Amino acid sequence: MTPRGARRIWCELCPAQTLIASGALAALAERSIALLFAVGPGESNDALAVVAACRNAGVIVGLWPMLEARRGRWANELTAHALAPFAEGLFERLDRKGLLPDELAIDLEPPFELLATPSIRSLARFLAGNRERGTARLVAWRVHAQALGVRVIAAALPTVLADGPRRFWQRILATPVEALGADHVTAMMYSSLIEGYARGRLDRNDARSLVGHAAALAAARPGFGLSLGSIATGSLGDEPVYRSPAELADDVAIARAAGTDELALFSLCGALRRPPIEPWLDAFVHTEPSVLPPLTARAKLIERIVSLIGA
Repeated sequence: MTPRGARRIWCELCPAQTLIASGALAALAERSIALLFAVGPGESNDALAVVAACRNAGVIVGLWPMLEARRGRWANELTAHALAPFAEGLFERLDRKGLLPDELAIDLEPPFELLATPSIRSLARFLAGNRERGTARLVAWRVHAQALGVRVIAAALPTVLADGPRRFWQRILATPVEALGADHVTAMMYSSLIEGYARGRLDRNDARSLVGHAAALAAARPGFGLSLGSIATGSLGDEPVYRSPAELADDVAIARAAGTDELALFSLCGALRRPPIEPWLDAFVHTEPSVLPPLTARAKLIERIVSLIGA
């Protein structure tokens, strides 16, 4: 079998006790898959329980702090001054308990409202938002975590892979991926969303060719990998999903063929909602590289537009 790189799995919507009781941690340990568990304000006890359970199970664990949806949820220049202090306080409490996680996931995306209910109004609020010193606050958060000995993982929209020296996509989306200085960046290249949100304008062949292109770009950037998905819906509630584990295996095979083998998967919550979880995890871990598909005509047009904007 071809040696593989690191594997991580996101867990966003599964309560801590449900996760711990499910037996999923043993399945992750058996396959050397690290867990990235979402935690919000008021959920520090859940964070403690999950880190302790992962320690007992032999699972590498990361925490994924986020705000309530009404406050923007994900990390960006607008939410940094609310999200970073919450996360730093959480990690200091975990440190006092001797239960620091191995990793911190900083999920760099525009505010929840802009992605959940895109409109002229939400765009205007986003553009008028106060970004002053947001990047500096995110960097200080990263430094704080690393000083505690925690590895920092940044999740990013796939447009980061098309950014040139101007970092246009990062600036316009308020997601300073490269300036953050994380230990590892995982670009969220979800083929099910590409196909599903296109409403028939793109098909599975287009989506898989874009996964291959993104994987090749990630392979050319030190410290970059891909997040694949999606097994089930997340915060937005309407995310198109994989039809079966075979589509996940296909994406893994393509990413590995392109030279990207540090992969994350969205999400463990989805696998638990679509049991058994073992076929999903095995597809993620045990799939060999395949042949890299060429860009389809429609995918090539999308790639050209995104690259020209980001150049």
